[in-house]
Amino acid sequence: MGWTDPATVTVGTVAPAALWNTHVRDNLNSIGPKFQIRKAADETVNNSSTLQNDDHFSFAIAVSEAWVVQLHAVVSQASATPGLKWTWTVPAGATGHMWGAAHVPASTLQTIARTTITTTQNQGMGTGDTGLSIWAVVVNSSTAGTVQFQWAQQTATAANTILYTNSFLLAHRL
Repeated sequence: MGWTDPATVTVGTVAPAALWNTHVRDNLNSIGPKFQIRKAADETVNNSSTLQNDDHFSFAIAVSEAWVVQLHAVVSQASATPGLKWTWTVPAGATGHMWGAAHVPASTLQTIARTTITTTQNQGMGTGDTGLSIWAVVVNSSTAGTVQFQWAQQTATAANTILYTNSFLLAHRL
């Protein structure tokens, strides 16, 4: 079900269901859907380097779908020690890549090199707020499932690492 050039109709034409489904429903499905997820509450990790599912950032992916994903977050640490690590979990057989950038306090913009979607990334951070932007492309195979963002402290430290409210994820089916 891909894009079909819409039919030209004349005034007074009554569109049968097949025409409506092909030229309206299927075309709308081919350009969407789009997910917009806003983090509704702060999420805190303290003294743990074990990756955990983010409370908000996940979405369903069907068989053979491809998605582009953008995650924009503000992360804060009370101590410079922990750092941050993250990855994505995807259905079996799914492939893809991610890359990004981080604006670390008292530092320049740091780029995050392109790597496979399920590789765990480590990001050193200073004390205070860090802006994190991650882009990804996920191409699914023959198993439907969930695309899930996971994160933790890079080094378990008895200090709060917080992913803040109003961080957001945008995802669009390609």
